[in-house]
Amino acid sequence: MDPQAPLQKKLNLDRLESIRRYLKYGAAVFAVLFVGLIALSLYRLDRAIVAKRAEFSSIELAIKDKQLEIEQQKKESEKLAEKIKTQNAALDVYRSKPIDAEQAKQLKTAVELTTVPTNVTQLAFSIPARIYLQISGPEQMEFAEKIAKNLQSKGYVVPGIEDVGNKVPNESDLRYYAGDDVTLKDVREIQANCKEWGLVLTTNQLNSSSARPRHYEIWLGKNVGTKRRLEVNPILVRPVHP
Repeated sequence: MDPQAPLQKKLNLDRLESIRRYLKYGAAVFAVLFVGLIALSLYRLDRAIVAKRAEFSSIELAIKDKQLEIEQQKKESEKLAEKIKTQNAALDVYRSKPIDAEQAKQLKTAVELTTVPTNVTQLAFSIPARIYLQISGPEQMEFAEKIAKNLQSKGYVVPGIEDVGNKVPNESDLRYYAGDDVTLKDVREIQANCKEWGLVLTTNQLNSSSARPRHYEIWLGKNVGTKRRLEVNPILVRPVHP
């Protein structure tokens, strides 16, 4: 019998035990990596779902804005038709028979009161102010939606909420593009309403020849309305369905 046989057998057993131990550790490492990959995939899927919800919310608000705008235009058309009808009736009186000085004065007043807007700017001022909201990411969406609903409850049109990423300023501001009395009145009222709901806005007048009259933009500052810096008073936020 070979005297080295028992020693060789022991070495083989030790080698097999080492291989078994390495395989065990390898399986554990593989399991950890597998679980980690699943967790990462779930995290990415959750972020994608949040982003899509924000996108759908923006589209839904845009659709509501169009519906409100169409309804407003319909009402304006009906008002204009009634004004034109009244004006024509007044002119028919003038054509049918001579009128005295008092009647001429009354006719002039009627025509002035029923004159329809003669340019795009005048017509634009007859529709509600329009406010767009800009946010830095999905984490501000809930707060922005509360502000949008509160503004809608005050009669403003809020077409949608746009995610502009890192373009947002450090502090929230209200941007506008004209300096007329109507615009400045709107700016003061928007600031006052937002302050009531816990959002403080600085003002920023910009120049644009293509901006629609009564067009405003609220840019939420970084971290505003998030868990990192919640600036909204939940008692004052009143959800309103437009």
